[in-house]
Amino acid sequence: MRDRALLDAFLAQRGRDGASVEGLAGAVSELQRGRVKVLFLNNHPESTLRLWVGSEPGQLALTEKELRSYGVHDVREQRADAALTRAVVGTRAELVVVPEDQLQLCEGVGVLLRYADPASRA
Repeated sequence: MRDRALLDAFLAQRGRDGASVEGLAGAVSELQRGRVKVLFLNNHPESTLRLWVGSEPGQLALTEKELRSYGVHDVREQRADAALTRAVVGTRAELVVVPEDQLQLCEGVGVLLRYADPASRA
């Protein structure tokens, strides 16, 4: 019931270009900033998508170079779903796995933000 309410809130925000983001790059960016309220994942155990992570949960990036540019020295590559889940726990966000037949997310990832940032929509 709670998952459905969260998913409905995500869909409402997506419908009006509000406090939501889809895709791996957008999800990573918002997790880096600690703005994610809920991360939605389609379950893709066969996925080959990878991210780079540091020792702290919020330390994740699309590339090793990007992560090192933030001053993170201890970096490693990890499956994207595992890295995203770790970041969700570390940033106190919620995780909802959504069956793809219920909602297909861009790159299997969507986020509902804690708040909308009007400056990022300009």
